[in-house]
Amino acid sequence: MQKLTLETLVSKIEEYEGVLTEYLDVKGLRDLVPYKIDHIAVKLSDTSEYENFINDNLAFFASANYIQMNNRRITTVRLKNAIETTSFGSVFYLEIMEPKPEKVGTFKSGLDHAEIWVPNFDELEKEFGLRDLEFVRSDNGHHRTLIFKMNDLWEVKFTDKTIEDTVKDEIESGLITSLK
Repeated sequence: MQKLTLETLVSKIEEYEGVLTEYLDVKGLRDLVPYKIDHIAVKLSDTSEYENFINDNLAFFASANYIQMNNRRITTVRLKNAIETTSFGSVFYLEIMEPKPEKVGTFKSGLDHAEIWVPNFDELEKEFGLRDLEFVRSDNGHHRTLIFKMNDLWEVKFTDKTIEDTVKDEIESGLITSLK
């Protein structure tokens, strides 16, 4: 199994961008909001891979903080240098997810989803409903999302809050542990 690195992640982001562009076009969603990726979420298959990915890449992170959620750590990092996408802007944030205990080893490590922040979240949710689109609503107590499964590997999520604002709120609430 190939080890996940920032370099292999960037190549997957390029592939993901193509799938996302096609998905938005096929579903007729391009006209609804200006799409800019807020952050990319990376899922690691076990605790060792999660810790190794973070430790191996600390030099590339301007900051790194984690929160305990659902019996696992979720680390938010701000990259020193953005990952540039062709159609969806510069991506400075990664969300790095340790697997839930019951999911350890049940999937391959890699890119899981991108989240797109939309300031008019409630209006967008209504519009998605009017267009009879299949999606799942989620509210984890930190932010709300509308989740679209694009294929067997990847999702795209529309969120009501940027990851930067979510981290600020978690710091103020004392939920964050800083790694860097």
